[in-house]
Amino acid sequence: MKKLLLSIALVLGMNSVAQAQTKKFEHNIYLSAGMVTEASHYGSTNGYSFRIGYGLNYYFSEKFSLMPCITLRQESETLSSPEVGGDPFSYGFVDVPVLAQFHLPAGKCKWVFGVGPMFSYCIGKDSYYIDAVPDHWLNGKEKLNDFSVGVQPSIMFEFWKMRIGVEGNIGLTNVRKKYDPSFENTYIHGIVGTVNFHF
Repeated sequence: MKKLLLSIALVLGMNSVAQAQTKKFEHNIYLSAGMVTEASHYGSTNGYSFRIGYGLNYYFSEKFSLMPCITLRQESETLSSPEVGGDPFSYGFVDVPVLAQFHLPAGKCKWVFGVGPMFSYCIGKDSYYIDAVPDHWLNGKEKLNDFSVGVQPSIMFEFWKMRIGVEGNIGLTNVRKKYDPSFENTYIHGIVGTVNFHF
C-alpha cells in the first residue's frame, strides 16, 4: 500500500514538473508596415501604417499561448507633404493587443494563428485645417476620440527565432469626434506585414 501511494505521489509530482516546464515566458519584438483604411458611410480613405512593439508571450502548452503587447502605431494618408488645400489624416496610437495564439507544427517550423482584442489610446489625434476658410469653426479641433477598441487577427510562420506574417486591425468603435450630429461614424481598419523576433 505504501509503495502504491508512493508511486501515485511520484507520478503526480512528475506530471506537475512536466506541466511547469511547458509554461514559459517569451519576449517578442516586432516591426510592421502596411496599409490602413479610414471608412465611413461617405466612403473610405487609404493610407500607410507603421508599427513597432513588444509582447510577452506566456505558454500554457506547446500549442497555446497568451501574449499581451504594447505597440506604437503611426498612420498617415500620405508620406509626402500635403498638397495646398488638402487635409490628410495623420494619427498616432498606443495599442494594447491581448492575443490568444495557437502554434501548429510544420516540420521544424510552425504556423502561429492569433486573435484577440486590441485597446487603443490616441496620442496623435490630428486637427482639422480648412485653409480655404481660415476662420472655419472646425479649424484646430481634434479629429479623433481618445479611446477605441478593435480586433487583431494574425497569421505567422515561425522559423529559427523569427516569425513572419500578416496582422490585421478591425476597428469596432467609432473613432471620429462628433462635434455635430451630422458627423458620420468612422472606423479604422488595417493590414500589415510583420517581422517578429522572439527570445
